[in-house]
Amino acid sequence: MSTCRKQAPEIDSGNYNESIDIYSLGIILIEMLLNCITISEKMYTINKMIKTKKLTGLITDKYNTLILQMINPNPELRISINDIII
Repeated sequence: MSTCRKQAPEIDSGNYNESIDIYSLGIILIEMLLNCITISEKMYTINKMIKTKKLTGLITDKYNTLILQMINPNPELRISINDIII
């Protein structure tokens, strides 16, 4: 079974900041909004979304832009918590 990594890509480098939590939150939001039957289907879909940067299969597309900003692989371009809650 494939696995979905909820950690930001930069975590392995040891050079990271609070934006790693934003990335993880974005993955959790995807999991909450996905309309998948099995765990393996969910993991496959999330991994595909991360690679293609296209959110598909979500219950709603209302938050697509926000989630894509949250899971941006570049931490410098990732949305900040201040931008999310304002």
